[in-house]
Amino acid sequence: MLFLNYRWQDLPVIFGLAGAYGLLAKVVLTYFSTSGNVTLIWFSGGLGLAVLLQKGLRYWPGVFLGAFAAGLMVSDAIWLSASIAVGNTVETVCTAYLLKRNPRFSASLSEPQHLLWLALMGIIWSTFSASIGPWSLWLAGLINTGDIAESVLHWWMADVFGIIFTTPLLLIWQSWPNSWFRKNRLPEVALFLGFTILSGQIVFSDWFLPQLSFVPYTYSTFFFVFWGATRFGRHGVTLVLAITAFQALFGAAHHTGRFAFDLEQSDLFNFWLYMAALSSSGIILALTLHKNRQVTQDLLASERRLRAIIDASPVPQAVYDYQGKITLINPAFHKAFGYNLGDIPTLEEWWQKAYPDPAYRQMIKDNWQTLESKPGNTQNFETMEGSVCCKNGEIRSVRAGSVALGEAYIGNHLKTLFDITDKLSSEKALLESNLLMQTILETLPIRVFWKDLNSRYLGCNGLFAGDAGKNNAIDLLGKDDNQLNWRKQAPLYQADDRDVMVSGQSKVGYEEQQTTPDGKLIWLRTSKLPLRNADQQIIGVLGIYEDITERKRNEEALAQSVSLLQATLEATADGILVVSLQGQIRTYNRRFLELWQLSDTLIGEENDDQHLLKLAYEQLRNPEDFLHRVLELYAYPEMESYDLVEFKDGRTFERYSRPQRIANVIIGRVWSFRDVSNQHSVEQALQQKEYYQRALLDNIPHAIWLKDTDSRLLAVNQEFANVFSAENPEALVGKNDFDIASAELAKRYIADDCRVLASRDKLIVEEEIVDRGVLKWFETYKAPVMDEQGQLLGTVGFARDISELRKTEENLRLAALVYQNSSEAMIVVDSDNTILSVNPAFSTMTGYTMEDVVGKNPHMLSSGEHDATFYRELWATLDATGVWRGEIKNRCKDGRLLVEEMAINTIYNAEGEAQRRVALFSDITQRKQSEEQIWRQANFDPLTDLPNRRMFRDRLEQEIKKAHRMGQLFALLFIDLDRFKEINDTLGHDIGDNLLKETARRLQTCVRESDTVARLGGDEFTIILSELDSIDRSEPIAKNLLQKLSTPFSLNNELAYVSASIGITFYPNDSTDLSQLLKNADQAMYAAKNQGRNSYRFFTKALQDALEARAALLADLRNALANNQFALCYQPIVDLLSGEIHKAEALLRWHHPQRGLINPAEFIPLAEETGLIREIGDWVFETAAQQVKNWRTDIHPDFQISVNKSPVQFQSPEHAPADWFTHLNKLGLSGQSIVVEITEGLLLDANIAVHNHLMAFRDAGMQVAIDDFGTGYSALSYLKKFDIDFLKIDQSFVRNLSVDSNDFVLCEAIIVMAHKLGLKVIAEGVETAQQRDLLTAIGCDYGQGYLFAKPLPAELFVQQFGKSG
Repeated sequence: MLFLNYRWQDLPVIFGLAGAYGLLAKVVLTYFSTSGNVTLIWFSGGLGLAVLLQKGLRYWPGVFLGAFAAGLMVSDAIWLSASIAVGNTVETVCTAYLLKRNPRFSASLSEPQHLLWLALMGIIWSTFSASIGPWSLWLAGLINTGDIAESVLHWWMADVFGIIFTTPLLLIWQSWPNSWFRKNRLPEVALFLGFTILSGQIVFSDWFLPQLSFVPYTYSTFFFVFWGATRFGRHGVTLVLAITAFQALFGAAHHTGRFAFDLEQSDLFNFWLYMAALSSSGIILALTLHKNRQVTQDLLASERRLRAIIDASPVPQAVYDYQGKITLINPAFHKAFGYNLGDIPTLEEWWQKAYPDPAYRQMIKDNWQTLESKPGNTQNFETMEGSVCCKNGEIRSVRAGSVALGEAYIGNHLKTLFDITDKLSSEKALLESNLLMQTILETLPIRVFWKDLNSRYLGCNGLFAGDAGKNNAIDLLGKDDNQLNWRKQAPLYQADDRDVMVSGQSKVGYEEQQTTPDGKLIWLRTSKLPLRNADQQIIGVLGIYEDITERKRNEEALAQSVSLLQATLEATADGILVVSLQGQIRTYNRRFLELWQLSDTLIGEENDDQHLLKLAYEQLRNPEDFLHRVLELYAYPEMESYDLVEFKDGRTFERYSRPQRIANVIIGRVWSFRDVSNQHSVEQALQQKEYYQRALLDNIPHAIWLKDTDSRLLAVNQEFANVFSAENPEALVGKNDFDIASAELAKRYIADDCRVLASRDKLIVEEEIVDRGVLKWFETYKAPVMDEQGQLLGTVGFARDISELRKTEENLRLAALVYQNSSEAMIVVDSDNTILSVNPAFSTMTGYTMEDVVGKNPHMLSSGEHDATFYRELWATLDATGVWRGEIKNRCKDGRLLVEEMAINTIYNAEGEAQRRVALFSDITQRKQSEEQIWRQANFDPLTDLPNRRMFRDRLEQEIKKAHRMGQLFALLFIDLDRFKEINDTLGHDIGDNLLKETARRLQTCVRESDTVARLGGDEFTIILSELDSIDRSEPIAKNLLQKLSTPFSLNNELAYVSASIGITFYPNDSTDLSQLLKNADQAMYAAKNQGRNSYRFFTKALQDALEARAALLADLRNALANNQFALCYQPIVDLLSGEIHKAEALLRWHHPQRGLINPAEFIPLAEETGLIREIGDWVFETAAQQVKNWRTDIHPDFQISVNKSPVQFQSPEHAPADWFTHLNKLGLSGQSIVVEITEGLLLDANIAVHNHLMAFRDAGMQVAIDDFGTGYSALSYLKKFDIDFLKIDQSFVRNLSVDSNDFVLCEAIIVMAHKLGLKVIAEGVETAQQRDLLTAIGCDYGQGYLFAKPLPAELFVQQFGKSG
């Protein structure tokens, strides 16, 4: 081990170690040894040990050479240097060797025990060097005998110091602390090094000695050791030790610091103790902390690995702790069962959801507790099976198990649920497959068996066992063929088995004999196949066979039948040919060859029928028909056929063909041919004669028949067959009347036949016959049939359908009834338009009798409402089509106008000329009046008779189309009456309606008839000024409208004054879209109203920009509350008598992120219009309520805050006052803490909802103030009706307040009135002391305004008006 083969690469390390070893030794012995040979510090020993532990024992020569060189450098003899070097080398090598073999030691020094083993080995083996070195020095005479013991101790202490101090330093710093140089750690590293060095300089170089003489700073180094251990680990501690040792030794060498004279006084003994204590405690502390960190990291890594393993596992797994809390669910668990950690946070939740059935759940829990309670280590894994209900309701079968976890998961269990649903299904399917296979084997009508390599039976089905004379397959197991009843055939069977198993080839479908249990020989059809295992190795033979004995017998019988059939074919007089479906000739007889004049050799040479067809083609008169028939029969094998075949030589054959079947399966076709040439000639002559007779009868369009004396049909024509729905006349021959007609009709027909036969005379009757399923009337002629001797042979009959004739007669009678009794008027005129007839309804409807109108022209009814063009178009339509339908207005006899819905039809004669015209009409006067009324109600305003919104939009749409088509300009005016609502509310709705009617009249007088004036609703009107030459044409009209509407209205002895605001837009200048034009006019109208009313405004781009800005502001407003952009400022309300401030008004401010502070006047109307004021108002209330709670502590216990409440909030059904009261109760506040400010308009428009709202405030103790009092229509009765508490005088009255002003008088009147009604008064807008003094003088209770303070944020308000302020 110590004398290995060295490489050139090892020499630099060896000599480097030797150099460093020697230099360190030289420095120590020169500066820190009193004798020059013995010292208490020996860094070189620690260096050598560190290199051997780190690089390997092979580098021990470096230790020896370094120690030897050190001796020479201090002038020791060679032998002495060598002796000391041997001692040092043995000490270092033995220590390194034993430490490397110690499994509880690691050169990484990551645990305290590593340092302890290092120190222990150093302490032990340092004795060896300490024994060799001093004795060698004694032998050399360098020390006295009395100094040996001290020298041994010092030598040993020096080596131990080097091992405990130097070796850990070098081993630890073999790895660089990269984490120190991250940006976030560099400041601390710099401070750590700086303070460590500074502390060392103070302790060991006497820096700041006068200033720190009173401080015990000697052991301050221990603080930096602790700092290094806790923050920088092993590297930090060893670095502090190295710096401290260097500074201490440097101070000792220069006689400064705590060890200034330690070398002279004790040979650095105090330094040795100091550094030994510092090193051992610091390194042990660092290693302890390092181990703890390493354990923590290992635990975290273990936890991550476990989590990663569990997450990556395809098996559903979950981890739960000892409290039953589930801490981890892997993806496979979620995928299999659908549950996540939120669904089943605890094991109990898992039981409830996975096992919904209580009884089954309890059983599973009991089994699970038994499973967990089984003793064993953490690796025991017991399982149980059950059914789990997934999140989606699916039931899955699982095998569940639990195992206790260790390390980071001590106290936890891993629950594993193997999804065995598919496995159980597979096992069930395999079992069912085996049962199915066995069932199939037992059901098969063949014998099945299988043998091993020695031809011993391994199994068979029941049929085979029965053939072998056994009751079941088990009785054959292990037997061979020699032990069965077919032992005579056994050698043959076994030889076949061997052939199949040896060759690996199947032997299929061969026949052999077998002896049955009763000794009979039977024929078998056998197949044998090699039987293979899963590795495709032959393990036996599989055999199947069937008993073909019966088939053998059938084959013999079939041969006899074929022989008999062949003899029969040759004996028949017909020619027979049998072919297959593929056209192959199967058989034929000699008569066939004779008829077709064929030779035997011809068919033998050509075995298919194609050649025969070619020969037939040449002999036949109509070969195409023959061939077509043959091909048709081949295409439809199931067809039978009979026809005649005519030859060119005059012969005629009967040809009959039918399919050949075996077991109802068509396998071919049989052709039969018979020579009927003579019979055919005679039959043709008879058929021609019969054809002539049949053609005569069948072409008569009436039913004709011939009966015998028993009334059986002998012959009928085609029409008779058609009447009685027969396929052809022959189908009725031989039938009687009961066969073709109902019993009732049949009896009647036979009775007529009997009368004819009895009277021997003809009979003509009208009777009912069912013709093609329809009962009709026929005129029937019947007569007797007699032979030459006068004998009755039967009767002959003739029937003519008279149903249409009878129906026509009936229709004429019915038409006369309808004509006379119809509720609709009818006129019949001739071709000259002269009235021929009218019905009673005409007289009833018009008042004219028949005598009044017959012979006259219908023009006498003309009302004069239609022009000549109308009548010309009517007659043109009649002449062209013969029909006219439409509405017409006529005049009654009494002069009434009659609106008729009329239809005129023309009746033509045989020449196609108009012969008669019939006009039919009904009175629709009432209906037209109703339709007119409905149309007006849908399109016109019932109050003003102006077009309503619907009609207006229709006319505007038509005007746009017309202007677009004609390239014209038109103006759209929106008109809104100013202060109409005030008149309507004060003078009454009847006056308001009269005002609207008069307004409509005045508007119509200002425009042309071609213009459109419409009322959209309320006090909104529109005007369409069409066909304008220029934009300027609209302005005079607008001015005229303003002048007309500003003229006082005299209504029921009352004068009413209104004005109008008009918005004007133009097509196509401003827009071509209907909706956009409406928006433009509406926007311009509002602009006119905003500029002071009684004016008009044209739509401009600026208005459009304002609209877009308004839309943008609205969009921002919708998000302002959610984005915390609103804030409240508070303005104090001062008691004018005492000067105290117990009240404040909450004022809303919007801090827009881009636009800055936005005036409430801009966004409050928008909020009210869109309904956002409800949410904003609730936020204001809640914020103010919280503030008043705070200020009742910080300012005054009865402090009140006033909040403004919009009328929109009162009108909202979702906004209940109880919500505010509930919020106050939660804050512990009474209703008296909030004052609600409302406007006068709310009281004037108060409905039951507003009334209930205000009464709820009163009942809750919440006070109400009327804001801006005096600016609207004040109704004093409302002040007491709604229990108002405060009136707030509007700042417009206060702004110019002086002793001689009218405002002063008004303010004083308001205050006196309010006090008389028991109300308090608050004056707004107080900005000067004079205003305050005047208000105080006339008894005003409170003041509010900039004189006292501007609206302030809450924090500034409390600073200024709080108790401390």
